[in-house]
Amino acid sequence: MRRRFFVRLVLLVGAVAAAGEMGAASSAARRRIACTTLAITSLRFRPRAVAPGGSATGRLRARNCTTQAQSATLTWLGRFSDAGGGIPAGCPVIDPLSQPAEFAPRGSFRAHLGFTVPAACTATSLQETARLSGAGGVVFAEQTATLGISQARDARTAVDRTSAAVH
Repeated sequence: MRRRFFVRLVLLVGAVAAAGEMGAASSAARRRIACTTLAITSLRFRPRAVAPGGSATGRLRARNCTTQAQSATLTWLGRFSDAGGGIPAGCPVIDPLSQPAEFAPRGSFRAHLGFTVPAACTATSLQETARLSGAGGVVFAEQTATLGISQARDARTAVDRTSAAVH
């Protein structure tokens, strides 16, 4: 009986160790962000899409991967775009916006920036890049998020007129 207990215990310990290794591998796979100094862990728009005249907020989360406090500059770079690749009609050129970003050791940082799509803007998206850089312009991290811009309000009006005519 003792021998069976010992064999079961060894098998149980082996199974727990294997599960731990698999868990470590899967959590490492989930951590896609290589971080040596600073990392942007999330950059998203809320809401994800708007119509011209609508507003959205870009939200950034970043972390310090070191045991020392870090000072950086967060630069927001935005550009309206459409299928043609140029600057769409009715859309402004967006100047870069920089702000300080201070990180505690192993700390995190959050920032947000609001955007309003002009009513006359014909873009299909707004691409916003957040760049964390240090002294001398060394780039620690950069990430881009896309805000969808729905031009469907004109199409919706046309569909409403058609359906009204059919009834």
